[in-house]
Amino acid sequence: MKLLQRVYAMLAFCSILTFPSFTNAQAVQICDMSAHHLYDRSNVILTRTTPLSCSDVAHLGKLSPESPYDLYTFVVKPRERVSDGAVVSFFNNGAGCVSKITIMSDHPDSSGDQGYIIFSVLLAMGLSFDEIDTLIKGAYLLSSDNVYSDVWGTKLNRRIIMEFRIDTIENGVRMGVTRLTATDN
Repeated sequence: MKLLQRVYAMLAFCSILTFPSFTNAQAVQICDMSAHHLYDRSNVILTRTTPLSCSDVAHLGKLSPESPYDLYTFVVKPRERVSDGAVVSFFNNGAGCVSKITIMSDHPDSSGDQGYIIFSVLLAMGLSFDEIDTLIKGAYLLSSDNVYSDVWGTKLNRRIIMEFRIDTIENGVRMGVTRLTATDN
């Protein structure tokens, strides 16, 4: 399982590098919480309101000596059905706050679980129900495998950007990858 988490972490890191940039605004950390604090809050929401459960969060460290981020990851799985689940990665900056978030799952098998995960993380960060609804319903298709949406988070004082894409990895396996980032306007 640890090997699978490391492979998913590497894929998450690579996917961050390949996502196109859609704005000229300055990138900022997505929230003012540490990975452990955001994990704790998200886990409470996720386990109380959804059919999913979380593994413990693991600190994988920097993926390379030059990386500005420490990687924290955990697996979210359904409690009732057999599934590989989703890998959630928090990228902490030097100040100890979460800068970026990726959620990866088999597509289409576990992609429905991503909605639950996205909701719990965004709510834990401080977005309102209306802001989350706007983010989800405001998504538009960039291509057949890419979706983009954004919303201003009033409490967070930053724009939350959600990008979703489907990547094909080895043996034709399709992965749904959601990336959450933020900008200052």
